[in-house]
Amino acid sequence: MINYSLKILASLLLLVPLLSTADTNINWKKINTHISEEIKTGQGAWFSKQKGNILISSGVASATAPFIAENLIAEISASSEIRVLSDEGYTRATLAVKDGNRSFAATSSYKNATIVIGGIHNNKASAIVNYLVWQTATKSFTSYALPPLPQTAISPSAVIIDESLYVLIGSDAGNSFYTLDLKNLTNSQGEFIEISNAVTPSWSKLATLPLENATASYINGVQLVVQNDGAGKKIFALGGYSLKNSPEQVGYDILPVNMLWKFDPTENVWHTQDKIAFAKQNLKEQINTVSALGQSHILAFTSLGKTLSYNAITNSWAQYNQLNADKNLTDDAFISKNILTVGKNIYSLNQSTRAVTELTLWQVIPEQLKRDFGWVNMTVLVVYLLCVVLVGLFFVFKNKNTDDYFRGGQSIPWWAAACSIYATMLSSLTYVALPAIVYQTNWLLLIGIWMIIVVAPIAVYVAIPFFRQIDATSAYEYLSKRFNMSVRLFASGLFTLFHICLLYTSDAADDLLC
Repeated sequence: MINYSLKILASLLLLVPLLSTADTNINWKKINTHISEEIKTGQGAWFSKQKGNILISSGVASATAPFIAENLIAEISASSEIRVLSDEGYTRATLAVKDGNRSFAATSSYKNATIVIGGIHNNKASAIVNYLVWQTATKSFTSYALPPLPQTAISPSAVIIDESLYVLIGSDAGNSFYTLDLKNLTNSQGEFIEISNAVTPSWSKLATLPLENATASYINGVQLVVQNDGAGKKIFALGGYSLKNSPEQVGYDILPVNMLWKFDPTENVWHTQDKIAFAKQNLKEQINTVSALGQSHILAFTSLGKTLSYNAITNSWAQYNQLNADKNLTDDAFISKNILTVGKNIYSLNQSTRAVTELTLWQVIPEQLKRDFGWVNMTVLVVYLLCVVLVGLFFVFKNKNTDDYFRGGQSIPWWAAACSIYATMLSSLTYVALPAIVYQTNWLLLIGIWMIIVVAPIAVYVAIPFFRQIDATSAYEYLSKRFNMSVRLFASGLFTLFHICLLYTSDAADDLLC
């Protein structure tokens, strides 16, 4: 009766941690007040990082809703200013539109520079591509011309993978997808090499973004982001908007794009994922901007102020809570229009309720609501350790010799021996490492786990009877009886050395992962 009660108690203690939850929240924090009041920019401003600095373009000077490139293409840029933030302070620099200060342009950080692609120039879509370098000493920009896009792009998106620049253009250019090799742009010191006709890189056209109905609507503003899906780096495309009518027509309706696509650079093929949905409902609002988070997640900020998280491995969506936002998530102060990740910090240009035509600088802080070990887990751990100590104290007085210590006096019941055999085939790797690998890749390793069922009968009917017959406490004792003590010591030494090396390689692998 006591043994039965202890089994029930142990089972309940193991299930208690399942009641613990760890929600992720999004905490919005304004940048230093005396700076943030100065850093206001127009709609369509781009955002980039370079040499520890944050670059913010000027955007559109005056704008009326809707704040999309097609509606604001006739507006003029706010100014020729670029704001540069650093640890030392805040700098205003000038940059001409043709040199990179274009509204609705795409940007990608590359080494110690910023690549600016497309956008609005002279009130029309541009194909200009600039390699922009901030000169800290002179507090000025140097802009180099890269090969222009094969097509003009009013609101493109761009990412970089392995020295290759990828650019997605909207329906204004047939939803084309291009790549540019960046390997020969810089020298070993990271300095830009002037492009000559002999080494001029050229754009290559890749697979076009597959739409459900390519002729049904006009799509633009789709965002690109790079994340690992467990099988390597992939390019994910999501967000943006569609227009029922042509941009040239008056009174066009704007609808959110709720599709998700994944591009494999090694295969040059797009894979259409499921529609963006969480809580069993399709997304009904526009995703304005996205950012990679951690090893497998993508943050997505919507037009209604929601923050969504996509797991690139499990292909699942979740919504993060707003820590200090108002209950009404449509508060414009938390509507991100552009996002930038600098190390562990995430910055956002948010639309303000006080002036909808301006964007202000905020910081985004993802936080785990509950990160401590907790009393529930601590209780389970303490009770488990006490049980282990009590079991040890109970059996310590029953050990009279080495046979009792190693083999329990050969009086262990069959069910206990069976549990011991099964436990011998398991380890912490089985519970920690293997699930992590399966989570990141696929279920292939499950075959190896099921092989325990195949191996166990061999151990029960072949190995154990053999060792009981020779009356040996271990395989090494058998080696000394079969051969000599030197062979026994050599085998045990190799086994010890194997585990020492295993510990070293495990620590090295942990360092690489960190």
